[in-house]
Amino acid sequence: MVFLQQANGLWSNSVLDLIKDPEIVKTANKQFSESVLCTLVGLKLLKQNFGDKQKLWKLVAQKGAKALKTHANFTDDVEKAVNDLQI
Repeated sequence: MVFLQQANGLWSNSVLDLIKDPEIVKTANKQFSESVLCTLVGLKLLKQNFGDKQKLWKLVAQKGAKALKTHANFTDDVEKAVNDLQI
């Protein structure tokens, strides 16, 4: 997971391969740009699959959330968007 995050903090589109249902990606792609969607998916997967190890990935998640604001011009609440994302 961490290796799929780019240096600028956004996740690469390879993270979408980790989603089992491709229809989810198609639906979410209508709502978000690809870089935003990939980063939200990365954040969601960290939280969903490694919630008990948050101390290990907290800084990675913060970098991703900050990158959404600075590089992808994402103005929504990141935490809410991650929680609302159905994957």
